[in-house]
Amino acid sequence: MKRYSNEEIIELYKEYMYRASENTVDGYTKHVKKLLSFLDNKSLYDVEFLDIQRFVSYLNKNGNTQSTINNRISGINNFFRYCNKIEINEKKLHFGTQPDDFKKERDNKEVRMNSEMYNKIIKSNEIYYNNKNKLCSSDYRDKILLYLFIYGAMRRCEIKDLKLEDITLSENDGNRRLKVSIKYSKRNKSRDIYLPEKVYYAMNDWIIERKKLGYKSEYIFCSNNDKHLSTKDTLTPRISKKLSERANIKVDNKLVTFSPHAYRHGCISMLAKNNVAPIEIAKFSGDTLKVILDTYIHKDSSDSYDTSDCLLG
Repeated sequence: MKRYSNEEIIELYKEYMYRASENTVDGYTKHVKKLLSFLDNKSLYDVEFLDIQRFVSYLNKNGNTQSTINNRISGINNFFRYCNKIEINEKKLHFGTQPDDFKKERDNKEVRMNSEMYNKIIKSNEIYYNNKNKLCSSDYRDKILLYLFIYGAMRRCEIKDLKLEDITLSENDGNRRLKVSIKYSKRNKSRDIYLPEKVYYAMNDWIIERKKLGYKSEYIFCSNNDKHLSTKDTLTPRISKKLSERANIKVDNKLVTFSPHAYRHGCISMLAKNNVAPIEIAKFSGDTLKVILDTYIHKDSSDSYDTSDCLLG
C-alpha cells in the first residue's frame, strides 16, 4: 500500500469532505496542521493518543478557552475518523464522545423524509392553520418557519440571519411570489429565491404579529427580549414534534420527528422528483451541482421549470 505524505493525506481529506462547507473544511484542516506543527510534522501514520493529550495540555497552558479547545479537538477527531476509514493510522485514533459503531447504529435508525411524508406534513399543517379560529403568536411564527424550510429548502443558519430588508414581494406574469435574498449562506454564496404566494402571506402575517409583540430587531426571528436567535432555536424539537403529530407521521407505530435538514432534503427531493433541472436546484438550494447530482438526482433532467411552481404540486 502506498504511503502518503501528510500534505497528500490532507488533500485527500479535503476531497472526501466535498459536501461540507469550505469554512468547515478549512477550519478542520487548520486544526490538524496546528497539531502537526506542535508534533514537529510527525507522520500521521505514527500519531498516538498520547500526542493528542500533549497537544491539549499545550493549548490549556497557552490560555485557550475550553470552547476553542473543543472546536480544535472536534476538527482533529473528524480528520482521524477519515484516516481510520482509509487505514492511514494503525492506532485507530478516536477521542470523541461518540464511538463509530454507535454513530452507525444511530444513522441506520434515522428515517428519511419521503415525498408522501413531505406532502402529508404540508397538507395536515395547512388544514390546522386554516381551521383554527384564532392563531396565537407562536402559530404565526411556526407557520412561516415551516414554509421557509419546506418550500425554501433553507438552512437553519440562513433563516436565523434573515433580516426584514431581505424579503420583498415580486410579481412575474401576474404570479405573486415572495423574494428572499439569502446573504449569509453556508458556502458564502448569496442567492435570491422565489417562494409561492402562500409563503408571502404567511410571512406578512408574522411581520404584522411581531410588530404587535413590540419586536424591533432587524432580524425576522428573534427572542422575546429582541435578541438575535441562535441557530438551534429556529426549529426546536417542540415545533418539530407538533408538525409530525398533526400529520400523524409514524414508523413502526412510533411518532417520527424530523430535523431541519430533513425538511430541506424533502424540499430538494421534491424538486428533483418534479424534473427540475439539477443546475436550477443547485442555484435554488445553494448547494454545488456535484452535491445535487450525487445526492438527489437518479436520472437525467434537461427541462428547467420555475422551482416555486414545482413545489405546489
